[in-house]
Amino acid sequence: MRSSVSILCLCLLTMVSVACGSSSSGPAPDVFVSPDTNTQPLCEDLDNDGHFAKTPACITGDDCNDNNASIFAGAPEPCGTDNNCDGLIEACCQDKDQDGAFGKSSDCLAGADCDDNNATKNPNATEICGDGIDQNCDGVDEQCNTCEPQCEGKQCGDDGCGGSCGDCGDGATCNLGTGICEFETLPGSCAGRCGEYDAAANCQCDEFCVMEGDCCDDLCTECEAEVPAVCGCVDEDEDGYGEGPTCLGPDCNDSNVEVFPGAEEVCGDGLDNDCAGDGDAECPCTEELDLDGDGFCEPQDCDPENADISPEVEEICEDGIDQNCDGVDDTCVVVDCIDEDGDGYGEGSACAGPDCNDSDPAINPGAEEDPCGDNIDQDCDDVDPECPETCVDADNDTYYAISEDCPDGNDCNDMDGTINPGAEEVCGDGIDNNCSGSDQECSTGECTQDSDCSSGMWCDTLNGGCVWPKFWEWWAPVVYADTDQSQPGWDAFTSYDFDGNQIAGDNGDNVDSFDLTAWTYYTYLKTDTHVYLGYHYYFPRRYSDALAFGTNYENAMQSVFMVIAIDSPEPGAFGGPNGYGTLILMETTSESTFWRYVPEDSPVLDGTGLIDGVVRFDNLGGHSRPIVYIDAKTHQIRGDRDWDTDGFPDNNGVIYDWDFVPGVAPELIGETTYALLPLSESLWPQRKDLGDTKVFNEFSKFAGDDASNYSRAPWGYKDDALDATRPAGEILYDPATLIRHQFGSNWGGPFATEYSYNPYALKVKISDLKIKEDGSWFETTPDPYINLYLRDGRGKEHKVLGKNGGLQNNWSAQDIEIDTIIFMTIGDNTMDRNWFYGLEYTGTQYFGIEIRDADILNDGWLMDPAERAYHSFTGSAFVDWVYSDSYMNVTLPAE
Repeated sequence: MRSSVSILCLCLLTMVSVACGSSSSGPAPDVFVSPDTNTQPLCEDLDNDGHFAKTPACITGDDCNDNNASIFAGAPEPCGTDNNCDGLIEACCQDKDQDGAFGKSSDCLAGADCDDNNATKNPNATEICGDGIDQNCDGVDEQCNTCEPQCEGKQCGDDGCGGSCGDCGDGATCNLGTGICEFETLPGSCAGRCGEYDAAANCQCDEFCVMEGDCCDDLCTECEAEVPAVCGCVDEDEDGYGEGPTCLGPDCNDSNVEVFPGAEEVCGDGLDNDCAGDGDAECPCTEELDLDGDGFCEPQDCDPENADISPEVEEICEDGIDQNCDGVDDTCVVVDCIDEDGDGYGEGSACAGPDCNDSDPAINPGAEEDPCGDNIDQDCDDVDPECPETCVDADNDTYYAISEDCPDGNDCNDMDGTINPGAEEVCGDGIDNNCSGSDQECSTGECTQDSDCSSGMWCDTLNGGCVWPKFWEWWAPVVYADTDQSQPGWDAFTSYDFDGNQIAGDNGDNVDSFDLTAWTYYTYLKTDTHVYLGYHYYFPRRYSDALAFGTNYENAMQSVFMVIAIDSPEPGAFGGPNGYGTLILMETTSESTFWRYVPEDSPVLDGTGLIDGVVRFDNLGGHSRPIVYIDAKTHQIRGDRDWDTDGFPDNNGVIYDWDFVPGVAPELIGETTYALLPLSESLWPQRKDLGDTKVFNEFSKFAGDDASNYSRAPWGYKDDALDATRPAGEILYDPATLIRHQFGSNWGGPFATEYSYNPYALKVKISDLKIKEDGSWFETTPDPYINLYLRDGRGKEHKVLGKNGGLQNNWSAQDIEIDTIIFMTIGDNTMDRNWFYGLEYTGTQYFGIEIRDADILNDGWLMDPAERAYHSFTGSAFVDWVYSDSYMNVTLPAE
């Protein structure tokens, strides 16, 4: 319960004026006061929306949420909310034509009506064949008199001729898009499918099914070829023994067909043929076989005619003879130092000194560092230094974050346990793994062409060295750019500073005065499951004659984003094609519209309703690359043209292929190369330097001297056509969350939302929450929830975490005792994810947070003052709001 100063006054009920306090801060709200000038306000308008808060003390109040200016009586109300305070929530699913079927939209997952303005068109309507109209919303108009039921690959649903392909059993529902019976289980689970094996079903006895513990024995007999180690028999030497339930038994040596349980033991062949665990059987050694009389026969005796050579003879080092038949002539030890771990310290006069731990080379008296607080005495001085209280190791890798208050801090990324001064550096992965200050270059040998390099490496023709291809180089698309002969050269992409200055406002004027070298900006982000690549094309001018007054303006940018599934054990090591993952999804974007394309075998192809086409590929550059197509004038990028096979419109166009060295774009017709520039080191650092004579005059908006100029950089993109409420720039700084929003359960396979590399996003991580005082009106046990607000690429504040409606996660807890600490990663009240991403927006604090107490009427506050708190700090910090507190960590994007 908040302090007595904020207890709700009952003066309205008793007609006696008493003083009421308020702990709110900020500009004074509109108020209604009693005639007694000594009394405090009875009606308040805290959110300044012109409506008083609805409270027992304010009979004229009609605002049911006085902390949100978009909520009051009579407010516009989008679906799914009670913005107009009438107590009703308009459903996001609507049936405008009253035909019994909800309209299909991104807000209505149950929507199946393909035309919600026409009552004759819905999934239950009778199809009229041959009239060119899809009455029943199945995507086709059936042909008259030739209808044949189509149930191949389907278990249920419409057969296309008015009939049914079957009904689903108990516990299953029919997916009308695929015709497959689906169970309410995790993707890949086999629950409910015992005895119903179907080769066309997407749920079989695979590794995921076995992991979930619901794989059925009768299914396993059908799946031996797919997962033999689980359901069949892995038998490398084909002797019947190996790993799996259908093997005759386990094999102690699956690379030798003569070794298996029950095999006849052969003496003297060095093999445990019968897998008895007793090694090779010794062959009987008779006087006739022991030619030199030393008690050993072949093969144990490696020289059967020399009695001074046998397994029991003492070895003489470095005499060129293997006396003890162990296969080697021992090297003589000339240094008096027993050093088991090879660090120079051990036992003996030749050692550098005694070693307190001779099994770990990092522990010895000469160790340069003895990190504090790791319970290890690295320098053998019998002391593990205590860490200063200001040192923080957020990723638990025994290295402390770099900070002014921590003298031992040397971890350049304390949010990733794989990045620290002791980590192995991986060349060319774009990450400074060992905190040396930069990523190590991968370059070996001189070359002039790829054939001069080792297999899998490419010849860097710019620097003359062999390198492993980077992710962004491997997937760099082939670009087919249409050109218009009315404005030669205006359809070429280049760098924003092609004219040699840092002023974007004159780029459109200078486009005809310079040769446009073909550069493309790239971006690279990584989670444990996917790599997110961006290719961003800058045009000095966008133009069109399609409208009466034209749409000419400067500085247009269009982009291509790719989602690559990591399917190699060591992604980023760049050890061949398997090291570069599998393309799952490609999105092309303008500043306000996105289009989505998938390869033919992509797991997200079916059931989403969002796919605009199939990715086309080209073998330019020696391996299959995606193709993108750029329209003339508007520079709109799509993935579903056919210019690679049918030619350019009007026979004018330029084909671009990636290379280390960029070419100069032909004006109308031809081929050339483009090279890549990291967005994080070129355009991104300019984002805060704003002004009309700069690159940007607003955050994410290019400067320009044309009145119609409004072009955005990628951190300002927003797909208004699909969902205008999403944060701008999310596809650049948090693509994993955007993809999860777009496809949800239709995305196949594992999916991580925390980045191991992301140089663009501001990250806020909530470790715990302690409730210290009740914020309820009725003195009940608190039911806390958190609202966390971050900003997007256009400066708009979005709720990324909430009780409901959080864009990145929702969380709440019930019946929490006072002085309880809720840990967000362990225990009964954990979050699905406790990390959140936004952008560091110029002139604003990093994040805003509200700690609330769910109540029957008006939710209370678990903060004092009872209002949203804004913070700007980096690293780990303890934040105290009087009624509650929390440990949080904030990480800024790389500069």
